[in-house]
Amino acid sequence: MKTDQDDQKLQGGAIAWMASNSIAANLLMVILLGGGIWSAFAIQKEVFPQFQLDIVEITVGYPGAAPTEVEQGILQPIEEAVRGVEGVREIVSEAREGRGEVLIELVAGQNRMKVFQDIDQAVNRIQTFPGRD
Repeated sequence: MKTDQDDQKLQGGAIAWMASNSIAANLLMVILLGGGIWSAFAIQKEVFPQFQLDIVEITVGYPGAAPTEVEQGILQPIEEAVRGVEGVREIVSEAREGRGEVLIELVAGQNRMKVFQDIDQAVNRIQTFPGRD
């Protein structure tokens, strides 16, 4: 059979127990603060972490050109030249007024420097850029 005293214990819960046992509450607080301070010193942190993206970005300026001219004269030749390079996963390009950007995602695990050099050589072989003699 329940008594009024049992009901009061259930209603109070953890907060009421901590209020009536201040030593336990203070001990819990010290443990939590100590754990927080310890983790602040133990966790690895870097201001400028080093990471490598498997993306090559090519930005080409074409002053005074409309986006369609940039796409046809700059971006399409770059995409066609780079498409044949081994180690290229995906090619995304964006034409804007006066410039174009090509983002090339590389296949994971490839020699990034070799793929970069192959892309550079493929782009340098393009002879159809506007304004190139």
